[in-house]
Amino acid sequence: KRWWLGLSLAIVLLVVPWGLNIANLRQITVLATPGEPVLLWQNRNKTLLFNSGQVGTASYTVLPFLRRAGINQLDWAIAPSFAGRYAKGWEPILAHVSAKAVYGTLPNPPSPQAENFVSLSAGQRIAIAKTVVQRLEHDAPLLRMTIAEQSWLLLPPLTADQQIHLITDPLPQTQVLWWDGTEIISPILDQLQPQTAICFGAEIDAATARLLRDRGIELYWPAQDGPLQWQPYTGFRLQAAPTDLDITL
Repeated sequence: KRWWLGLSLAIVLLVVPWGLNIANLRQITVLATPGEPVLLWQNRNKTLLFNSGQVGTASYTVLPFLRRAGINQLDWAIAPSFAGRYAKGWEPILAHVSAKAVYGTLPNPPSPQAENFVSLSAGQRIAIAKTVVQRLEHDAPLLRMTIAEQSWLLLPPLTADQQIHLITDPLPQTQVLWWDGTEIISPILDQLQPQTAICFGAEIDAATARLLRDRGIELYWPAQDGPLQWQPYTGFRLQAAPTDLDITL
């Protein structure tokens, strides 16, 4: 009987701290998915997944990550419009991990399993607990999010001409700029005034990397350096030691 008591005590000592960690966890993880912006926000016992990636990414990167994190249900899922090619990626995820609500900027659900689907119209703003998601009223599919009291702007692939057209309407300032690694013209940065830039692309435009660094903007590249995490007391940090950016500066 004593060994049963010792075993029970050992289990309690392992399980209780793990449960407390999950209950108190506030963490953003930007996954290392080259060319595909994927983000998980864990706010205590609530979870939000932004984008699925394509089928391969969803099946072999996103879903295993969710399993390792012990997540078998999403409170919210966000399907961005410019990632229409990712629609099929939601199928393997939602087949194994249910979602209480799925929001998107396309008129139709990204997957048959997305039963509780809400389509966001241009300018519409939704508040999910302490997270705010807004589809901005622009020709380009811009998405603005407020996560953990930080403003994020997802900038889709845009040519220099499209960017010039974009800034004819003032853009809101943002703390975190999340973009695909292509060229960003200086006037865009003048309007946005980001403190941090995160590239989700497989490559980074060298001139843009120089421009960001010259302005003192923190630059992260998860596709090369691995997943990026944010926590309230540590800020942004890479899960692995960063390597030198493989670009000519």
